[in-house]
Amino acid sequence: MAAGIGTVIQLIIVLAVFGGIGYAIVKASEATDAAVKSTKEKLEARGVNLSSKGAAIKTDRRAYTAEETADQLQRGIMQGWKHSKFDVGGALAYTTRLAGSSHDKNKAEYEKIHGPKQKKSQ
Repeated sequence: MAAGIGTVIQLIIVLAVFGGIGYAIVKASEATDAAVKSTKEKLEARGVNLSSKGAAIKTDRRAYTAEETADQLQRGIMQGWKHSKFDVGGALAYTTRLAGSSHDKNKAEYEKIHGPKQKKSQ
């Protein structure tokens, strides 16, 4: 039994639609790949390298050592202590025996109450 001309036309239309959808998917994939590649090239020109494991950023500055980081942290704490309104010396005197240090804002008040701090002899 021979297929009618209408059945052949329907087959051609269905194949054309599916072929068009497949072609559109391939072209969209190629466009996405090209966009990703150009973006990676632009980022690499700026010093950012992308990989499947993450991103790596190149800088002209060297990394801080652990000692430099600790120094900066201590400097920040001391500046905060000196600029605070909280009675750090009084809090330290109440909880520990560390009050009256040279960094204490209330050293004069502490020495007025407790006398001058005695230095340990070695």
